[in-house]
Amino acid sequence: MKSKVVLLFIVCALAGTVLAACQTEEEPVMDDPKDLRLEEVVDFYYTYNWVGYNAKYQRYRFYIEDGKYMFFYETRGTEDDYGWNTEDDIITSGTVELTAEDWTTFLGFLENGSVREPEESLEDGDAGPWMFIYYPGEGDPVRMEYLFATPGDRTAFEEYCAALAQTD
Repeated sequence: MKSKVVLLFIVCALAGTVLAACQTEEEPVMDDPKDLRLEEVVDFYYTYNWVGYNAKYQRYRFYIEDGKYMFFYETRGTEDDYGWNTEDDIITSGTVELTAEDWTTFLGFLENGSVREPEESLEDGDAGPWMFIYYPGEGDPVRMEYLFATPGDRTAFEEYCAALAQTD
């Protein structure tokens, strides 16, 4: 009986460890939204890249060019095959000039998130998404890693981007 209790304890401990490792969203390092400096954003990248069977690549970019607000999107994909997506696999791509209202809406999706210093790693990673926000700097822009506050916030952002891509 004692060995069954010990075994049950070990199984529960392992299950808890596995569940903790399977969190869908990383905890933000900085929780104060004012650290975002939204009024200074000059560029924002969102990239998802699944490499494997039925590979998928999605990039959204919001940026300012010649005083204009711009949105770029690109979707790549392969069906019934493995590997990386290349330019030959582009399904949709385009650039849309945004209104000031569109830009404000975009920034609204970011306001509850947080930023942190980018972490560089040479290890194989996951599919993302990876999100980087850029502020003016002396010389090159300052790059920070962006984190949405919740998975729901990220989903709402993705839906907004998909809708913008349909306006092209």
